[in-house]
Amino acid sequence: MNPTRSPQHSFQWLRRGARVGVLVVIATSLLGCPNRASQIRVVEVPEVERVAFEIGDLAAGRREGRTMTLLDLEVQRQDCKQDCTMWLVVRVPSAISENPSSHIIRYGRAPGGMTERTPAKSLEPGSYEIGGTLQRQDSSGNLEKSIRLVGMFDIVRDESGQYRVKNGEGDSR
Repeated sequence: MNPTRSPQHSFQWLRRGARVGVLVVIATSLLGCPNRASQIRVVEVPEVERVAFEIGDLAAGRREGRTMTLLDLEVQRQDCKQDCTMWLVVRVPSAISENPSSHIIRYGRAPGGMTERTPAKSLEPGSYEIGGTLQRQDSSGNLEKSIRLVGMFDIVRDESGQYRVKNGEGDSR
């Protein structure tokens, strides 16, 4: 402890610091900063053009009667030097109240209220990342939470020429 400062001065500084910390936590919560990641999973791939992604938090929020808004969704090829974005859809600002009708999003089909920024490119065997942003509103329509969506998958062609997808967690479909 600094000998020129009294114990009372040090205690006041500690209280002031604690108040600032509490304010930062409250502000972060109110602003809806992404505070957790949610896994996106590939759910089917009978043909590589028919890859579909399941967003579990979208389904869970709807079951709870919450308003969930998908803001963006992007698929990128890993180990890529240029033109790595394979598909990008974003929310149309005028369609904020329009949401995907399902928690299953098909590759290359922009969900309701969204538009393609980068049209879907053909998916070849390789490794891919998928990411996006989902927002949850409270019953008054105020932003409650922003959820970062993440996922990884590989597309491989087996001996019979069929495509297989392996999710980042290690299960194959």
